Amino acid sequence: MGSRADGVRRGPGRTAYRTVLTGLFGAAACALSYLEFLIPVTSVIPVPGFRLGLSNTAVLLAFVYISPAAGWAVSALKMLLSLLLFGSGVSFFFSLCGNILAVSSITLIYYCFRRIFSFAGASAISSAAHATGQTAAAALLTGSAVTAGYYPYLMLLSVAAGFITGLLLNLLAPTVERFTGGKTGEAESGQLSGREEGEREKESAGKEKTEE
Repeated sequence: MGSRADGVRRGPGRTAYRTVLTGLFGAAACALSYLEFLIPVTSVIPVPGFRLGLSNTAVLLAFVYISPAAGWAVSALKMLLSLLLFGSGVSFFFSLCGNILAVSSITLIYYCFRRIFSFAGASAISSAAHATGQTAAAALLTGSAVTAGYYPYLMLLSVAAGFITGLLLNLLAPTVERFTGGKTGEAESGQLSGREEGEREKESAGKEKTEE
């Protein structure tokens, strides 16, 4: 299945392929966002604004397996569908501020630090950025700095939740890669992750020794 998808991704149907994948990841993000809406996290952890960040997984996967533009599209699709189905103007503003910072941080990692961070690290950092955006939104709406009082707790919880979610993504990545046909951005740009590059170097060294 991976080879067929890889062929479609490089062939004439590449745009349609990306569009379909973006729609699938967007639907998954919306479904996970709705699941988060149903889980009463604040009744167990009384910190305003804290969420598990499950929907962020679809955004991260879209970045890696489609393109950064698709990651932004999935994030926007998630926010719009959430607003239409179960959100409000205030919740949309919070989501907008949080997602702008979160997706911006993922973009920075993707272009500058992709050889360093795994899914766990990227998820933790984007969760922290999302918490920062939400706190800033709360400060703008209330016109006071009272929200800064729970910001450290929100930050710690968000980083922990993001890290755990990222670990789950590390486990799911091989399955997603088989489904999508590989890492689109890396395939087209010729870039490899540090781990993959190291494996290639080891293989080359092994071949040279064999030839000798």
